[in-house]
Formats: sequence, C-alpha cells, structure tokens
Amino acid sequence: MTHARTRTAVSSQRFTQVDAFTDRPFAGNPAAVCLLPSPRDSKWMQHVAQEMNLAETAFLVRRADGFVSRATGLTSAVTR
Repeated sequence: MTHARTRTAVSSQRFTQVDAFTDRPFAGNPAAVCLLPSPRDSKWMQHVAQEMNLAETAFLVRRADGFVSRATGLTSAVTR
C-alpha cells in the first residue's frame, strides 16, 4: 500500500510524494511522482529531482492509452 501527499511546486508543476513499500503514513521510502502533460528534457527533470530532495523521483507523461514513464529513478544528486 502507498500513502500519498500532494503538493504544488513553485513552478506550478504538480507532484505527489508517496510513501512506498509500507501500509502506514510517514513510513517506507519517500518518492516523488510528477504527472507531465508532455515530455520534458532531462536537465529540467534533474532540477526537479534536486528540488524534491528525495531518493527517487518518477516522471510520467500522459498518453491516450494511459501514462508512459519518461524517466524514473532520478535522484537529488547531481552528476557533473
């Protein structure tokens, strides 16, 4: 079971923070999930992941038949 808290980032990008791998609120592994209306570039997604400051951030893009993962597993660490 996953518990979720939804917030809106300053840039108006909605995301949901979920508690994965638990059946209790505020337990398990926190992760951010962003539902995007259209694909975004990798640099933008990395910046969002940094802002979320969570171990994992997933980006899903809406399609006619559901959602497709644009990128998952982005962490708050920056690779240079």
